[in-house]
Amino acid sequence: MSPDDALSSFAVEAYKVAYQEGELPAQVMMADVTPFNQETITDMERTQFWTMPDAEDVLQECHYIDFDGACKGN
Repeated sequence: MSPDDALSSFAVEAYKVAYQEGELPAQVMMADVTPFNQETITDMERTQFWTMPDAEDVLQECHYIDFDGACKGN
């Protein structure tokens, strides 16, 4: 899916997804990750966590960010 192997997609034949047109294998997408340094997040960015009660704990556990911005642990 990506010329530099940063994004891969796989069809999982063992698991089917039902659509109106019929069943297809489930798709799994895997992306490269980017190292994340907790010290680089700005105060403005931290304000976006206002609905998350354990935001600081999550940020401390975050070491990588994937292609959609999701935090990943060790």
